[in-house]
Amino acid sequence: MAKKYVSRNTVLRNGTKLEDMKSFKMGEKTHRTEVELMDGTGTVDTVSPYKFSIDYAIPKTGAKLDWSDVVDDTFIIELDGGKRVTYSGVDCLSQGEATMDGAQEAVIPLEFIAARMDID
Repeated sequence: MAKKYVSRNTVLRNGTKLEDMKSFKMGEKTHRTEVELMDGTGTVDTVSPYKFSIDYAIPKTGAKLDWSDVVDDTFIIELDGGKRVTYSGVDCLSQGEATMDGAQEAVIPLEFIAARMDID
């Protein structure tokens, strides 16, 4: 019996579907960090920021080339298995350099940070 894995998702920004998204990456989350103790090494719980990134494929018409207006937004990622990841209080941290190689679509990498993340 073949196992099924999530391979597709839908990204919504303030309720509007992002059509030109090439890829979505959930940010790394550190649960604990190592600390030096008098008698060795231990770990403590940490608070990680909620980060994610999107590779935006630039369409020929209607391209959004400035993402600086993403301030205190809500992004919802609907996974094809039925789960939803909601990021609220989202700000755009950075907009990277557009990559255009002539063979594939031009892509702008975008980095975001959120005040909160919920998984339903």
